[in-house]
Amino acid sequence: MKKLILILILTTWTLMSWSQSSVEVIDYEITIKGTSTMHDWDLKASEANISFIKDDISADMLQLKKVEVSIPAMKLKSEKGNKMEKNTYKALKADLHPTITYSSSNIKTNASGGKIMINSNGTLTVAGVKKNIELQATGSVSESLFSISGSTTLLMTDYQIEPPQFLMGAFKTGDKVTIDFKVNLKSNGDHSTAQ
Repeated sequence: MKKLILILILTTWTLMSWSQSSVEVIDYEITIKGTSTMHDWDLKASEANISFIKDDISADMLQLKKVEVSIPAMKLKSEKGNKMEKNTYKALKADLHPTITYSSSNIKTNASGGKIMINSNGTLTVAGVKKNIELQATGSVSESLFSISGSTTLLMTDYQIEPPQFLMGAFKTGDKVTIDFKVNLKSNGDHSTAQ
């Protein structure tokens, strides 16, 4: 009986290993854009941990099962310099909530003629506040290489973030921000997580 249970466990694990595997993240770009009464601004993620689990992959299809993204808040960098970054970290309460995350296991993929459309419903956590959001992305495929990009908008106040002000309120940051993302992927048969 014990041998039978062990065989069933090993068989189930093997089938799961064959039916689910990860894809390798070759490179990525994540940019947060916003406005203020002084000038527009943007922040880029200089570091992120990104993992995709797929059901199937072929020359014209990418069936994703799960997506996990984790960005250290203090790795958001601005060309405007340290002052912009410090204001951002303060607004994000980065000392208390050091990580921005997105997680989804509800993903729908349509592929045709080398083009991919992805709709993902998941949880975005910013400054310790969790919200369900819908992300849409489009992509293209060339052999085993995939390129996916998309954009979404959100309000800082939805995450209990007070839009930063400067010079005693003379300049104010707009509440709405846009997140642009682009990820290049490659077929990978194991369960490794790429950075």
